[in-house]
Amino acid sequence: MAKELSKVLLEQYPGYPWAVHVDGRPTVMMAYVENWMVAPKGYGMRVKLSELTGPDEIRRAMTKYGGELLERFSMNRGKVNLAALHDRAKEVWN
Repeated sequence: MAKELSKVLLEQYPGYPWAVHVDGRPTVMMAYVENWMVAPKGYGMRVKLSELTGPDEIRRAMTKYGGELLERFSMNRGKVNLAALHDRAKEVWN
């Protein structure tokens, strides 16, 4: 499932390196969305998959939360600007 969720993010925000982890335990059903070039490791969005009713709602949620993560760090929604990503990554990792 993480691969499918990553695909949604890559389609909506091409060029950004997304990391998606899914905890599929029935009591959890949570996706964790991170982008280590934009935000420090461990900082990301949590998407409670069990509250979403189907593929379209999951797609909308992934698009929303991925975009929010980019905007929180002043990155463009849409295709990546490599120069801006490079500058942001230097801030994150220095």
